[in-house]
Amino acid sequence: MSENEKASVLFVDDEPGVLKALARVLQDEPYEVRTCEDPERALEEIMQNAPTVVVADFYMPKMNGPALLKKVRALDEAIVRMVLTGKPDVTAVLDAVKQGSIYRFLLKPWDEDELKMSLLQALDHHRLLRERDTLLASLQRHRQTAENLEESHPGITALPKRQGGAYVLSEKDLPKSR
Repeated sequence: MSENEKASVLFVDDEPGVLKALARVLQDEPYEVRTCEDPERALEEIMQNAPTVVVADFYMPKMNGPALLKKVRALDEAIVRMVLTGKPDVTAVLDAVKQGSIYRFLLKPWDEDELKMSLLQALDHHRLLRERDTLLASLQRHRQTAENLEESHPGITALPKRQGGAYVLSEKDLPKSR
C-alpha cells in the first residue's frame, strides 16, 4: 500500500445486521470500512481491490472464516487476517490459527473500544510488515551490489569503510604503477 492509498478493512459476515452495526461503529475511523455477506464474493472483491485487513465471521454457511482467511493468505500474505466469533471453541481457534496465520480473534458482542484498538493495531502491524519488506529488499540490493563489486574488483569489500559505508582508500590500497 502506498502512502497515498487509504487503508481499508473488509468485514465478511453472513449476518447483515452485524455488518451494519460494524460499519456504524467504525464510520469515523481513519480507514475505509467495507462489508460483504458472502465469502466467495469477498474473495472476488479482495482480488479486485485488496484491503489492508480482512475480518471474517468464524461460522458462515458457505465457507467458514478460517477457510476464507486461508484463501486470503494465498492471494496476498500482506493482508492482516482476523476472525470475529460469537461462539469461541478453543480447538477450532487453534486450528484456525495454524491454517490461516490469523492475527487476532475478536468476540461478539464486541467492545467498541477494543474493536477499534484491535483494528488500529492490525493496520500498524501491516505497516510494519511493509516497512520490513522494503528494508529487506533494500538490504538484498546492497548485498548484490557488494557481490558484483567484489566480482569485478576482487578484494574491494575487504577495504576499510567509513560509518556511512564509503570505502576509504590510502596509497597502499591503490594498484602499483608499472
